Amino acid sequence: LVNISGDNLSGPIIAHGGSAVGYVLYAKDGELTFAMSHGKRVDRVSLPITDQALPYTITATEDSISILQGKRTVSAKSKPLARHPQEDLCIGFDDKNPVDPKAPNGHFSGIIESLNVSLSPH
Repeated sequence: LVNISGDNLSGPIIAHGGSAVGYVLYAKDGELTFAMSHGKRVDRVSLPITDQALPYTITATEDSISILQGKRTVSAKSKPLARHPQEDLCIGFDDKNPVDPKAPNGHFSGIIESLNVSLSPH
């Protein structure tokens, strides 16, 4: 669950891992994107940023990834990460090897009002 605010939002909000295995949530070109790297394959979903008053819920299940905000949702087929990401968990930036080559570099340009990450067993 994440709440973000600001104008012309760009940059990583949360990133964990790198190009081999990992996940990242970022803003770019007016969209919020969640991506998971499986080595040579990157699965991603994007939802336009329209109402910053509502939180976004990002979900990764055994067979899909999704972004939900209010009544808006987008999903795509995906698979769980093959192993735990080896690189650091980063908030507001993505250090070392980027998870998604399409993600913007640098620090998040807006404000992360809240960020809640929860994990459940397979």
